[in-house]
Order: sequence, then C-alpha cells, then structure tokens
Amino acid sequence: MRGDAPVGSGLRLKKGGELEALRNDGWSISVTDSVMTVTAPRHAEYRYEIPVIVSYPDGTHEATVVVMDVDFLADTSLILLSARGLGKLSA
Repeated sequence: MRGDAPVGSGLRLKKGGELEALRNDGWSISVTDSVMTVTAPRHAEYRYEIPVIVSYPDGTHEATVVVMDVDFLADTSLILLSARGLGKLSA
C-alpha cells in the first residue's frame, strides 16, 4: 500500500477463496462505507490476512491485505478499520 490512504479512498473486500475460507472458519467480515467490521471466532489465534481492495481518489485500485493478529482466544472481539487508517496497518 502507498502509506496512509488519502481522503476519499475507499475500501472493499476482495472476493475469492481466501475470504470464503475465513468466513467458513467462523469469521464475520463486512465493509460498509469503507469501514471494515471484523468479529473473530472463539478459536482464532495467531495471524490472519483479510484480502481487500483499496480505491484511491485518482481512480486507481490496489489489492492488499489487512493483517489481524489475535494473540489470545477471542471472545467477542470487534475491530473497526477504515481506509483512512490503513497506512498504519501491516499490508
């Protein structure tokens, strides 16, 4: 990713096998108005990558991942991310 996403950037999930595998494993992942909501299943631990596409105001797009580190057994963990903060995440 290019660093901090500029104002006007968008975020959407990249459909495919990786996303479906996470959902089949119990993850709840959605994006509404470029805000990602993630709920990990109770058995989640370690590192997970959620495939996304970032669209920039200049019309370009970039496929990347949002990295989620879970270092404890998840209970009802809820994580909100937006395109504006993606530059601070591992990609």
